[in-house]
Amino acid sequence: MIRNRALSWLVLGFFLSGCATPEPEVYRAYEGPQRNRSEIAVIVLEAGPGALEIDGVQPREPIYKIELPPGSHTIKIMPEGWKFDFMAEGGKSYEFETYFSIRRGVSTGTMWIQELATGRKVSQVVKISETPWR
Repeated sequence: MIRNRALSWLVLGFFLSGCATPEPEVYRAYEGPQRNRSEIAVIVLEAGPGALEIDGVQPREPIYKIELPPGSHTIKIMPEGWKFDFMAEGGKSYEFETYFSIRRGVSTGTMWIQELATGRKVSQVVKISETPWR
């Protein structure tokens, strides 16, 4: 009887933990309470890119969403050190975009930050790879 009761509590615990799906890990790059959506910019990370440095701070991993106050920001992808400077606007969402091309036997990869709704580039384009292609 005690064994069945313990098993029942264990099953109930697993069930309840599965029902309470947490929001993907959010890093808030500001102090104080959560702000209204119109007062922040959001960077959506579809796949956790690994370690990030946001305005000189390395938050815990994994991060799938970054909330920033409007203004100038710098994001580095570590350990490669790829650095992206951009101006965030309140109420807007952004994403990292990657493009690969092959020209004259060389594969080149580039990355930038763009506005999610329009696709407008908001950071400089950074070369992330250059590999001979055979």
